[in-house]
Amino acid sequence: MPVRESRPLKRWLWGFALLTILATTLPYLIGFARQGSGWEFSGFVFGVEDGNSYIAKMLAGSAGDWLFRTPYTNQPQNGFLGFLPYILLGKLAGGKALHLQLVVLFHLFRAVGIVLYVFATYDFCRLFLRDERWQRWAVALATFGGGLGWLSIFGLKSGGYEQLPLEFYSPETFGFLGVFGLPHLAVARALLLWGLAGFLKQTGEKPFLNGLKSGIYWLILGFMQPLTILSVWAVIGAGLALDWIRVRTRRRPKVEIQLGLSRWYGQAWTACGMVLVSSPMVIYNYLSFSLDPFLKGWSQQNLILSPPPTDYLLAFGVALPLAVWGMFKALKSGEWIWSFPVAWVLIFPLLAYFPYPLQRRLPEGVWVAWIILAIYAIDGIKRKWQRPALAVLASGFLSTLLFYSGSIWAVSTPAEPLFQPMAKTAAYEYLAEKVTPFSTVLSTYRIGNSLPAWAPVRVVIGHGPESINLAALEPQVDAFFSKGETDSQRIAFLKDQGVQYVLSEANDPDQGSETLDKLATLRAIYSKDGYTIYQVQDTQ
Repeated sequence: MPVRESRPLKRWLWGFALLTILATTLPYLIGFARQGSGWEFSGFVFGVEDGNSYIAKMLAGSAGDWLFRTPYTNQPQNGFLGFLPYILLGKLAGGKALHLQLVVLFHLFRAVGIVLYVFATYDFCRLFLRDERWQRWAVALATFGGGLGWLSIFGLKSGGYEQLPLEFYSPETFGFLGVFGLPHLAVARALLLWGLAGFLKQTGEKPFLNGLKSGIYWLILGFMQPLTILSVWAVIGAGLALDWIRVRTRRRPKVEIQLGLSRWYGQAWTACGMVLVSSPMVIYNYLSFSLDPFLKGWSQQNLILSPPPTDYLLAFGVALPLAVWGMFKALKSGEWIWSFPVAWVLIFPLLAYFPYPLQRRLPEGVWVAWIILAIYAIDGIKRKWQRPALAVLASGFLSTLLFYSGSIWAVSTPAEPLFQPMAKTAAYEYLAEKVTPFSTVLSTYRIGNSLPAWAPVRVVIGHGPESINLAALEPQVDAFFSKGETDSQRIAFLKDQGVQYVLSEANDPDQGSETLDKLATLRAIYSKDGYTIYQVQDTQ
């Protein structure tokens, strides 16, 4: 087993974490520097639609919510114990410039997530890599590494989401997107790795009790990303199965076999303790999404499917040959601990293509196992070949650099959706000040996504997964704002959706604001710079 880390390594880890915070914060600082002259920065440089939803959850917490109720639908909700970190963060904000406060809190959370991510990754990797040089490379590659996605600049297209490489949209496949803009996922991976490291260290007495203690990491993980608990359970189960096969099939003295079995039973008891203590959130989520009508509707349209296998080959292409080599070397070493990263990689196809709506989420963290095995292989080859092999593995940094450079380019010129016109946010702030919290506002999808991040209101549509019946409602909303809809149809829609306010944008060519002005049931209460807010007077 590795020895305790040296002081220089500790300083390196803190320095690396700080450098990561500074590097990933720079694009956001550019965004804030570029706002003004009619534009306000959203606080995000990628994934703005989801970013707005996180701020909206924080804003709901600031307005008094303790349970998650999405503001992106007006459907009845019972409340759900989800997204708790964002709801709790929202309670730290209040008063003026509320949106700015929430964005700053979000990025402080992201900075904390980076520190946890770096140290947890190191703590896990050092169980397998004894040389400090390789431990540092493992942390750096797990944080900033990628695959062959950089080939997209030469026209290579992927078969998944919008033909983009996985590095550009899948935080579970690598690590950079999590530290760049999805703090709950960075913290979730840290908890996953710390719990798994605790499991692998438990070789003494009272294994079940030790499992209960280590399982606390995964209990907390359930408040960040509960689905990840199922993934790590699968990793432990596969690792124990592979370890059992290794113990039973290797030719060795009977005494060593008995010792191996004794150790295996201890690990199995540790696993039982960890599963037990981490199961409450899994059970709660299963029952909630099975019994709650709203959550059932949400899950039915929340599809995050894995891309074609060729996309994963591109994603892991730089690490695959070395990792396969490392797998054989690890199994040949006879050290039981290697059964777990090997098993993690072996069950990757099963996790990635398990028949489940969120299947792309299931391989969470496997990139760390790929990196460990690949570096283990490099450590075993002749010194003159180590640098070329490491260069191949490090070529994945190019994908991250490409994405990072693109984010800086995108945020350098104010435009939607990274920025919002100040005329629009002024209308949002009017709603925040004058309207009863959680009132229902009708707007287009585009406005509906950003509005709940500035004002604690509910919208009819505004977020892909969270807007229930989006496929049916979006054309109806578009028809409401079009010039061809009749007054009676508009009134019927307002009544059906329980709308209390309508926000229209005169600059949108698809909206007929002059027609809304003539609708008797609407009374304009705000009209400025092309944005009009109507109060619904009567839908009877």
